Amino acid sequence: MKKENKSIVAQHHAPHLYKALMVTLALTANIHAMQAQTVSQFTTTDNTPWVQSKAKLSDKSQGTVVASIDGTERGTVFMAWGTTFNELDWDAFNLLSRNDQDEVMQNIFSPNGDLRFTHGRVSMNANDYARSWYSCDDVVGDFGLHYFNIERDKRNIIPLARAAQKYCPQQPAHMDEDQP
Repeated sequence: MKKENKSIVAQHHAPHLYKALMVTLALTANIHAMQAQTVSQFTTTDNTPWVQSKAKLSDKSQGTVVASIDGTERGTVFMAWGTTFNELDWDAFNLLSRNDQDEVMQNIFSPNGDLRFTHGRVSMNANDYARSWYSCDDVVGDFGLHYFNIERDKRNIIPLARAAQKYCPQQPAHMDEDQP
């Protein structure tokens, strides 16, 4: 029974992740066989954005192996997982054709899709992916929340959550505070 469960977990939850892992392992093996190459890398800090430097790939491994995969590993069944809906997602989503929008949502939220997300979160107030900073109540001292409103979210975030619910109707969408 345990072998069957592992197979179901692997097939149901991560077929593309498994393929990506196999491709990564194959690429790692090929890099080992290649001669050293120079590649460009970019780093960014507060004081020095987009600094380009050179790095060499080596045909000799360095360091200690910290993980090895032989196919007998026991998987973890995720009970639920999801995403946060935000304004920049909505902007990007609206650049797509209707057919592409449907395909994206089907791949992300459908029980038969690639990712199978089951939950969605809407940030209350701006998060890192808002177009600009905002609050659902900007009135100083309004502890009774008389001026609380989610009009901006109704226009820019909630429609995205509704589009996801088309493919995952049982998906709970919840709102919680996000303070940048």
